[in-house]
Amino acid sequence: MILTSGLARFPVASAETRATSSEAIKLFASSTCFVGSSGNCTTAAVTANAGGHFVDIGINNRLRPSPCTWRVRDVNNGVVVRSGTVGTSSSHAERIGGLFSVYQLELRGCSVSARGDIDNT
Repeated sequence: MILTSGLARFPVASAETRATSSEAIKLFASSTCFVGSSGNCTTAAVTANAGGHFVDIGINNRLRPSPCTWRVRDVNNGVVVRSGTVGTSSSHAERIGGLFSVYQLELRGCSVSARGDIDNT
């Protein structure tokens, strides 16, 4: 798991490293980010489940006074595979299937302490 707030990242588990054209990316089975004062957060890179070809996401915007926009992006090609908005004082969870790459969950324009989770288990 990785905890991310703003730009600071605090790894708390070992990771695999995959090289890309510009830099090495650490890959995790799960990652969490918390929105800081910037209103944004991005999880670490998570590979799709090898057997089921999915990632699970969860966004917790409970007890927050404004909606929270989110998207799941393919780290290798930048394509957004799913996006949406979580309403005020609510949460959203789903399994995104048909995936074969590496993904990050991004929260944008959210209230402080909103949380995003992504995993492949």
